[in-house]
Amino acid sequence: MNEFDANSENNVQKEPAATPATPFEEPELTAETEPQNEPQPQTEPVVGGNVYQPINPQYGGIPNMPQFDETYREKMSVRRLGNAVGFPVSMFIIASTVIILILQAVLLSIYGYIGTLEILNDPDMNYLISAGLSVFLLTVPYIFTVKMTNTKFRDLMPFKKISASLTVSLVMTGIGVCALSNYATSTFAMLLQEFFKIKVEGGMPDYGTDLKSFLLMLLCVGILPALLEEFALRGVVLGVLRKKFSDGAAVMISSILFALLHGNLQQIPFAFGVGLILGYATVYSGSMLPAIIIHGFNNSLQVVMSFATASMSPMVNTVISLLYFAVALLVGICGFIMLIKTDSKAFSLSKERSENTKKYFGWFCTSGWIIVFFALCALEVALAQGWIKISI
Repeated sequence: MNEFDANSENNVQKEPAATPATPFEEPELTAETEPQNEPQPQTEPVVGGNVYQPINPQYGGIPNMPQFDETYREKMSVRRLGNAVGFPVSMFIIASTVIILILQAVLLSIYGYIGTLEILNDPDMNYLISAGLSVFLLTVPYIFTVKMTNTKFRDLMPFKKISASLTVSLVMTGIGVCALSNYATSTFAMLLQEFFKIKVEGGMPDYGTDLKSFLLMLLCVGILPALLEEFALRGVVLGVLRKKFSDGAAVMISSILFALLHGNLQQIPFAFGVGLILGYATVYSGSMLPAIIIHGFNNSLQVVMSFATASMSPMVNTVISLLYFAVALLVGICGFIMLIKTDSKAFSLSKERSENTKKYFGWFCTSGWIIVFFALCALEVALAQGWIKISI
């Protein structure tokens, strides 16, 4: 038995030398080196090749290709925009119909059938009801549009300070375009009736003949639409559309929606032409003021002329209409010349974001609420023309 020797080197316990692993020998697994069973992304083959791409569950199992994801996000963004715009214009038709039916039911329960007919056949009452519906339906649903698109009212209601000369030239141009649109609408109606035997119905409903009726009509037809429709169409709708579309495309789309909202073949072509100049004036000037003036002047003049010529013969009415058309067209030409002299590129709107216009327009038109709006407009026109009859 060996005794302990403080000076002996044999007392140091030496660790056995590690045996080098052979190339075919697997290293021993420890807690630190043990592989973790982490879930691996599911893969599927890309069509047309053997390359596997990880599936992104956010898009329903579609291969997570960067280019595809970007296209998908853009499509969803445009369709959300379409739904945000399509909702208020659809609600204008749906809610107005529902509210009128409820109002009729209430009047029937209170005044009976004869009393309800007397109330609803009163021209002044018709204009009051129409004005009340417009105040509600051209404001509240559009507030939801602003919220849905995460925008601010001050960004959608442009009131940039502009010169008096620019305002005058835009208003004069607008008066001429309104006259041209009115003439084009009359020609369109005549062609439909002559070649397709389609009688175009619509236009301004009956009105009273006293001063009270005149003032009421001036308020409900001349002033309120100029404020409410400009807020809704040239403010909210046009402003939201310009976030994705070029200025020209945004003006065109807002004009189409504005025209279809009128719901009859008599006013749709006219409203489209007027919508173009109103949208252009807003975009070019950076202010809604010229559009409000053009809209208010055109509608108010119609009211004045309707009352002034009510007792005149059809021949005199025709002569006055032609004289007005000639004067308005001359005013419009002068306004156009003033604009061109001030800015030779006045009618060249910004083409920013125009490269995707066709693709975006297709996505916009296939969004859910826009499809609903188109279907409602078609039904409304068919009912107005008597092509479809619904009895309740």
